Amino acid sequence: QREYLETAQQSATSLLSLLNEILDFSKIDAGRLELESVPFSPAECMRDAVKTLAGTVHQKGLQIQSAISADVPENLLGDPTRLRQVLLNLIGNAVKFTDLGSIFIEAVVDQSTESEITLLFSVKDTGIGIPADKKGFIFEAFRQADGSTTRKHGGTGLGLAICSRLVEMMGGRIWVESSVGDGSTFFFTGVFRVINPSATQHNSQLATSLPRASQSGNPTPPVAADDQIQLRSQSDATSTSSTMKSAVPSTPASNI
Repeated sequence: QREYLETAQQSATSLLSLLNEILDFSKIDAGRLELESVPFSPAECMRDAVKTLAGTVHQKGLQIQSAISADVPENLLGDPTRLRQVLLNLIGNAVKFTDLGSIFIEAVVDQSTESEITLLFSVKDTGIGIPADKKGFIFEAFRQADGSTTRKHGGTGLGLAICSRLVEMMGGRIWVESSVGDGSTFFFTGVFRVINPSATQHNSQLATSLPRASQSGNPTPPVAADDQIQLRSQSDATSTSSTMKSAVPSTPASNI
């Protein structure tokens, strides 16, 4: 009976997810979705997204790690719900298409002014990768890199299309670097308003929740994910974004 209940619960969850994706895409397509502008913490947003998928990560025996650079402000003005939605979709895809290895999520400052800041997020996995000739349309609605993945892994083909639209609404862009067998790294940027221009560092409480990048640009060692997602921190580490900035293409992705 427990097995039947678990199957029913999984089916209900999948159906709810499908309905939410269709509703979100319909709202965006009709121009009826508006982004909020409320104070939020980028660090907490990332942490919540990782914790939400902790159970699936644990079941697959994967490792997961998150890091946020020290110069990302503690609080910004933006839409945390939609930012979390993009992160959840990209991390969820990384978990879905990775059977062995790890997933790494990072956020750094791409550029900033006195009133606005552009954050650059990345989600890197060691999964199956994406063929070069398929990368051009994976952000289109109802399209996937391989139609067979729908039968094996599920999904509607709407997730990345929704991400693309939401990122565009946040004033950013999204793209992917990938090769078959070597995993994928999804990048996206978002523009947020600065609450206090002088607030450029995390307080100690949030700093211990998400590890910062080291001076050499190497992240802290990955840790095995569990139900609570234990993430190491290094209080004396400083941030660097040179590696990620070098990966930013000179022109926006063609599908944005």
